[in-house]
Amino acid sequence: MPAPALVISLVLVGLFGFAVGSLVNVVVTRVPAGVVAPAFPVRFRLVELSTAVVFVGVTAWVLLTDVASGGPATDLAVSDWAAASLVLVAFLYLAAVSIALVLIDIDVHRLPNAIVMPSYPVGLALLGGAAALRGDGAAVARMLIGGGVLYLFYVMLRLIQPRGMGGGDVKLAGVLGMYLGWVGWVPLIVGALSAFVIGGLVSVVLMAAGRAHRRTTIAFGPFMLVGSWAGLTVGPVIAQWYLGLSSS
Repeated sequence: MPAPALVISLVLVGLFGFAVGSLVNVVVTRVPAGVVAPAFPVRFRLVELSTAVVFVGVTAWVLLTDVASGGPATDLAVSDWAAASLVLVAFLYLAAVSIALVLIDIDVHRLPNAIVMPSYPVGLALLGGAAALRGDGAAVARMLIGGGVLYLFYVMLRLIQPRGMGGGDVKLAGVLGMYLGWVGWVPLIVGALSAFVIGGLVSVVLMAAGRAHRRTTIAFGPFMLVGSWAGLTVGPVIAQWYLGLSSS
């Protein structure tokens, strides 16, 4: 893809992201059943702008790295664009879902099934379809293993400490495990661990600031989502940095 075409594509995706941000606002205010959310005009505008920025960032990440189809999309043959397009739609969908779930979990400490559960068939269809077009059976295997392993890990955590892990976290773990596993083993490991590292750091800061104590309930979904996106986008970089520290 020539540079001017790429720039135009990113601008169009940004405008599309702004429109999706308006839909996200509707989802955040209406999906949590029984919750009457007041109007926050400033927050609405911030959500729309943030969604636009995130969509541009995700699009650039997918098109300019090898996550789309084995090489930067600027080097792809026309026949590979179908797979790359499915990958892009899959991650834009995850981005929109992530923004909605972060806001809802912060507001009401819930990760609604109406948002989480459809993410399974959508992710399987889009990423599985892309892998099929690429003839990449290994990506499908990683996706299924990643989703299953992360789901079972969170089930175990919930059994050990029911008050510390919600059912919505368990269901979300399977979705995130699918996406992380599809990209690679290193992103899966880094993304899974980053949720606990980020959550622990934020909890320490809140307690030090007197904003929380040991029994305070803190929404864990946002940490899972932020950690997963860290694993997806910079997982190998984080892994190399950590291995460098451990070997020094």
